[in-house]
Amino acid sequence: MGNMDIGLSGLRVALTALDTVGNNMANAATEGYHRQEIRVSPIPSGLGTGHPTGAGAEVTDIRRLVDAITEKEILRQQPLQGQTAQELETLQSVETILGDMASGGLSQALDAFLASLREVAGQPQSAALRDQVVWAADALSAKFRGISSGINDIDAALRREADNLIGQVNGLATEIADLNRRIRDLYVRGTPDNNLIDRRDQAVVKVSGLLDVEIQQGDDGTVSLFAGGKAVVVRTQATALEVGTTPDGKLGISVAGAGNFDEQAGGGRLGGILTLENDILPQTLGALDALATEIIRSINQAHVQGVGTAGSFTQTIGNVTEDDLSAWQPPPTAGQVFVRITNTATGTVERKAVTVDPGSADPAVSTLSGIASQFDALDGLGASVTAAGLRLAADTGYQFDFLPAVLPAPTTSGLTPGSAQPTFSGNYTGTANQTFTFRIVGTGAVGVTDGLAIEVTDGGGNVVANLDVGRGYAAGDVLEAADGIRLKLSSGNLTDGETFTADAIASSDTSGFLAGAGINVFFHGASAATIDVADDLRTSSRRLATASGAGGADNLNALRMAGLADAGFDSLDGATISGCYRQLAANVGLKIATRQAIQEASERALTQLANQRDRLSGVDLNEEAAKMLLFEQLFQSMAKYLTTVNQTQQALFAIVVSQ
Repeated sequence: MGNMDIGLSGLRVALTALDTVGNNMANAATEGYHRQEIRVSPIPSGLGTGHPTGAGAEVTDIRRLVDAITEKEILRQQPLQGQTAQELETLQSVETILGDMASGGLSQALDAFLASLREVAGQPQSAALRDQVVWAADALSAKFRGISSGINDIDAALRREADNLIGQVNGLATEIADLNRRIRDLYVRGTPDNNLIDRRDQAVVKVSGLLDVEIQQGDDGTVSLFAGGKAVVVRTQATALEVGTTPDGKLGISVAGAGNFDEQAGGGRLGGILTLENDILPQTLGALDALATEIIRSINQAHVQGVGTAGSFTQTIGNVTEDDLSAWQPPPTAGQVFVRITNTATGTVERKAVTVDPGSADPAVSTLSGIASQFDALDGLGASVTAAGLRLAADTGYQFDFLPAVLPAPTTSGLTPGSAQPTFSGNYTGTANQTFTFRIVGTGAVGVTDGLAIEVTDGGGNVVANLDVGRGYAAGDVLEAADGIRLKLSSGNLTDGETFTADAIASSDTSGFLAGAGINVFFHGASAATIDVADDLRTSSRRLATASGAGGADNLNALRMAGLADAGFDSLDGATISGCYRQLAANVGLKIATRQAIQEASERALTQLANQRDRLSGVDLNEEAAKMLLFEQLFQSMAKYLTTVNQTQQALFAIVVSQ
């Protein structure tokens, strides 16, 4: 029967080979499939049988053609590719929302608003130009809100996608654990299934596109899988993961139910989402909010100190009701608010100071109600806190404003009664609030006595001017005193050593209280999401505070607001308003360019690795067809061999029987 065994072994080899070739051809397009080949070994003849020719052939192994180094490198590149793709896709969406710097989006709206301020500064009495400022501000506010909303929509979508992707990881982990179980059972029986191993390894590759992975090979054919630093598969057991937030609000990944969320889990699309959620989007939105906040703050701080063509106020209402000033966003600082109160019947103007100090334990200076009481105590002005906010209302026959204009009468006077009377005018051009002191040098009649003069010193005691009011000076002539402040004297006498003072106000609100309370502001809100034009301006552009001098006919406040376009701000790292936006857009563009370069490099590497893998593990249909013909011929030959052996044995049996 030895010859029959040889023939049967050949048939078995041919059948196994044809099955293997068929399996290869059927899976030629299957992702993650590794070509298989049989290993054939000769069957030695039994010892002492006297058959030196051998006992045929047998299939000793069906092996997957795998390059372990190539496969490991693919697993290393997949997380990088997945993370970069996720970040790039999201950043391109952010760039689209921000708009093109040259032709649209926020840049265009910002330039239009700043241009409208410059134009109205040229013609502050123009109703059309005032309206244009309000429209441009409204468009700018809408752009800020739209961008903020768009980025927040992306944020919400990413969080939903993170939940979806972690579900995919959990599903793949369960699949890997199940395949491990089946592979182990077959491995123990000595009949490993290469197709199952391919399916499991392909599931591992899919996980690597979602999170960084690490594999540990077991001695029973199973693998243990670590994804994002978490053990998600330990041989035949799968552990679910979940997405959640850390105590400081960052997105992280944890073993389900453990609540220990790791924000540093990297790699893959999930790693990209964590980077976007925890770093890139907050930085982008933070820069956008910083820009919007600075525009609100700087424009409002200028606007609250001016008046429009509608003139001073008889009533104004804020929009903040939080009583504790330290809870405001942003909170005011310790300082003073200077309010001008005008008696409309007599024309008398007085400036009063209200003290603000959020850090004080005294509620009179640290609460909204306390500040309201200070305002209410001033003659000609009433104040209260309503459901809408702080309400300031002038008494009958009075008006009020917060103009920094120099008051016509001295703040204090030590002049002898009946002396020549000083009158101030002009607009202070200094940068700090201070009090100028005017001291008489010499005794005599204004415009008559030789050498009669006035020495002017600033708040630091420095002499800044000496004004000649003796012979040659005509009573009523205006003299340039200091930093835009002008002085004229009536006729009369002056006495040596006597003094009078004038307050010079660069900022009528050194605390930021008015802007925080929403009194006479240009913008409401505190961020890109909440910025909006104040209701008073929407109602009437006559409330656009273009003037800061007495009379309200100048363009000084409009120039001040327009000048903010070229100012550098500490809160923006020294950048201008326009420069800050350009830097924001440029940073997003740089991140996109960087990730495009990484993605292209990663794609090239993966393509090379895939080609390298295909050369060893891929299925060539032509090659398999050639093998199929070879093994078909082997099968036919062995069948013919068996037929021949059978015929020979039949003939031998016939001879033996006939004897």
